[in-house]
Amino acid sequence: MTVIRIDGYLCLMAALLLMGSAFGQEGGGEYVDIPGDPPKETREHHRKIPKDDIWWTVRGPEMGWLHRNLQQIFPTAPVYRRGSVSELTYEPMADIADYPVDVDGEILPFAKFLASDRSTALGVVIVHKGRIVFEQYPRMRPFEKPIYWSSTKVFAGAVIRLLEEQGKLDTSQTVDQYIARLKNTPFGSVTVRNVLDHATGLDCGDEYD
Repeated sequence: MTVIRIDGYLCLMAALLLMGSAFGQEGGGEYVDIPGDPPKETREHHRKIPKDDIWWTVRGPEMGWLHRNLQQIFPTAPVYRRGSVSELTYEPMADIADYPVDVDGEILPFAKFLASDRSTALGVVIVHKGRIVFEQYPRMRPFEKPIYWSSTKVFAGAVIRLLEEQGKLDTSQTVDQYIARLKNTPFGSVTVRNVLDHATGLDCGDEYD
């Protein structure tokens, strides 16, 4: 997550890796117009998955494919939405797309930088006062389902903040007050605020399998 100021506007920029149809309106973000991988190429991608290391240690273009196709590597389950959808207004600002970025002494417009080989961003969305003012997916196709990684922390934190403002959640309470299954576990006695601050103090091993 990065906060940037552009010509007096304070914008929150996040590589959210969102599908355009789910976040922006029709005619919104720009995707790379590439058809799906043929079976032969897909099999080749699978052969390159590390057998003796964690899958995300792969670098280069292959890393992008893995991050966009994780459902082909691990069992996944779709979680469908419920309720109505609140669409954000799509009002692109040319000033953002044209904003000069200094890349190794060369000045590139922001949008051109994202599309260049100097960038590895899959997708970028900038929202200002409830409006989508910039949206671009230089290394994504509409049907792909990329992994969110730590961007999910931003959404979880925002939801908790809303519940706190509504008086439905007290961040000074321990986690087991809200998730009974965690009672008598190391996480159970940690406060919600500790979790939000990444300050649980727990000694967790990195057993990713």
